[in-house]
Amino acid sequence: MNIIKNYKKQISYILLFIIIFIITLIVSYIINPLWGDQVWSYGFSYYISKGLIMYRDFNTIQMPLYFILDSVFIKIFGNYLIAANIFDSLLITTIGVILIHENKWKGIIPLLVLQLLTTSQYNIMCLLFLFIILYLISNNKDNDYLIAYILGLTFITKQNIGVLLFIPFFFYSKNKIKSIIVFIIPFILLCIFFLINNSIVQFLDYTIFGILAFNSNKYIIPSLLVVQIINSLYLIYHLIKSKFQDKEAFYILIFQLISYPSGDITHVVPTVVAFLYYFNKHSKFLILRMTLYML
Repeated sequence: MNIIKNYKKQISYILLFIIIFIITLIVSYIINPLWGDQVWSYGFSYYISKGLIMYRDFNTIQMPLYFILDSVFIKIFGNYLIAANIFDSLLITTIGVILIHENKWKGIIPLLVLQLLTTSQYNIMCLLFLFIILYLISNNKDNDYLIAYILGLTFITKQNIGVLLFIPFFFYSKNKIKSIIVFIIPFILLCIFFLINNSIVQFLDYTIFGILAFNSNKYIIPSLLVVQIINSLYLIYHLIKSKFQDKEAFYILIFQLISYPSGDITHVVPTVVAFLYYFNKHSKFLILRMTLYML
């Protein structure tokens, strides 16, 4: 009986994945407008699919994981923007399934925010990594080494948020030395790759030293800053109330910093989605609190 029940549950999640993916692909490719960062991201991924080496043949301050994976989809589906949309839709769909699994029907709210409000693609990948970690924590599967490796992948997707998310992980880690070693493995592998391709100096210059120069040109939209302050205060309250035992609150609080230094909507949306996941999970009166939150 349990086997049949588990089988039906698995089928339902597969169908849910397909439905969310189709809707997300339609929204991202047809409804949402084309915007600058999306064109730049596609261009970087396209260059990689043609055999060019990042940082040596073209410049960007972002870490390369998102663009490398995106280039695989361009190779498979051709040199069309929809190839990148397919990859992004898979990322959002996976996030959506986790949201609905953890928040039930309330997970639709943050999923709609993520679908309808444009955000940077590499931030979506960072958000997915965060939700995988939150899923592991929520289901008591938070193995130190697995999370350390996921954070290592986050770092080679977006270096600043990878480092920041390592703070709560290091705080809770039971074996800190081994966790640090696992965390840096993806970065070491990248360094070896770029060393082989004679671009290690450029790689470090743009991704490590270049990000410092970029941070000096920060800007933020005041209304979005207010939203993040409210979200952060709510998370700080729960974190202090739990005497820092609420791991989810700590991770999501740190994740709010993903919008620094560019506090525009494309960087704030992932932080709002992560907050709504936590907010929905701990709200008894969803409609009333959602109304107060939106006001």
